[in-house]
Amino acid sequence: SRQEKKGGVKFYYFNGPQILGKGINASFGQFQIFNFILNYHLQNPNSIKAETDIALPPDTAWQQVVYSQITPKPENVEVDADGNWLARYQLKAKEKLNITAAGQVKVFSKPQKNFLPSDPKNLNVDLQPQKYWQVNSPQIQSQAKKLRTPKAIYDFVVEHLQYDLGRVKEGTPRLGALEALAKPKKAICMEFTDLFIALARAAGIPAREINGFAYTTNAQLRPLSLVSDVLHAWPEYWSEKRKIWVPIDPTWGKTTGGVDYFSKTDLNHFTFVIHGKNDERPYPPGSYKSDGGFGKDVQVVFGQNLQKATSKIEIQFNLPQKIGWWTRGGGNIIIKNKGSVALYNLEPQIKSSAVIIQLLNPKEAKIASLPPFGQRQINLELKPKKLLSNSFNLITVNVHGQRFSYLLKVITFPWPLVAGILAGGVILTVLFLTKRRCYARKKEV
Repeated sequence: SRQEKKGGVKFYYFNGPQILGKGINASFGQFQIFNFILNYHLQNPNSIKAETDIALPPDTAWQQVVYSQITPKPENVEVDADGNWLARYQLKAKEKLNITAAGQVKVFSKPQKNFLPSDPKNLNVDLQPQKYWQVNSPQIQSQAKKLRTPKAIYDFVVEHLQYDLGRVKEGTPRLGALEALAKPKKAICMEFTDLFIALARAAGIPAREINGFAYTTNAQLRPLSLVSDVLHAWPEYWSEKRKIWVPIDPTWGKTTGGVDYFSKTDLNHFTFVIHGKNDERPYPPGSYKSDGGFGKDVQVVFGQNLQKATSKIEIQFNLPQKIGWWTRGGGNIIIKNKGSVALYNLEPQIKSSAVIIQLLNPKEAKIASLPPFGQRQINLELKPKKLLSNSFNLITVNVHGQRFSYLLKVITFPWPLVAGILAGGVILTVLFLTKRRCYARKKEV
């Protein structure tokens, strides 16, 4: 109900209704560290090679991921519209591939400032109906009109649904929002999350699902199956006032007897994947199992010391060795993140004193996010600035405090050709004059 500080000590006061109705939940510190090892099992049943993606736990406003290992390394790691990190792999015909990703995650008590802003186009997508989010259903629409705010929707979901501990097992069918509304006694975390998202979207509030790991010391108080790889789901809603995605957990709000998981979540929620554009994909770690596979592929434990984050950029130049006045040179540079953490808001500066450098796609001039093991290609067109000046010239790329260079031969005037033409002209002139003299002497004789 209030707090004060006396003699360097903070005092927190709670009234009777607070204690009896909701209890007290306290988290200490600005962040929590978890160590993780994730195993993925891929299989290509086809007779030709195939490409596939796996979802790696990404950075969000509420967590930072440091990777110590991804074996084997992916061809690339890209970021989708929801902020998921998708690692691309090529599989040969009939090939089976086991992948291990290991590292640490730093879960924050407050959102990181200036994290990647959300695109308004994506926020509009986060209002649309999906298979399990029946936004246009009359029942969902009717209930949403009564609630309207995220807090009212959260309170309704917590009060309306009952947690069915008997359904917590691998392979449990997902009911979706509409069935959860009709069968409130059959809910687990999926139904708490789906119902909140559907109601929020119907009320005009962007909302999405987070699927991941949530640590608990008591599965009866905060039910979460720790057998196999059944994970936890919770929703986020977009706060237009704060300009951030706000995580909440109505499931734990219910199972803890009313502890407030709306105003502030704890440090125990580790995001694996984000479902906004699609309510099922990408699949989270723990879902990638080969035929007949079983057992735990997700290992998450408390970490004591934060690993040192490494930041390293490499540049691959795919440019011609020389360009001339008669043609423009085309090519690209590839920027690779060889470090253990993601890099943000990269603006490569590509310069040359003797060459005009034109980006074929201006949007490539800024890289909003480059995950570990990720790479981005920038396509270029090169043209000499001056004529009559052959030389070797450096193309330099400055990015993330590092400088890279490429030696390019610039041929702006065809001196060998001109010299050949002049030499040929001289020879022809000499031959002509010699022949003319011979003809004149012959005539005299």
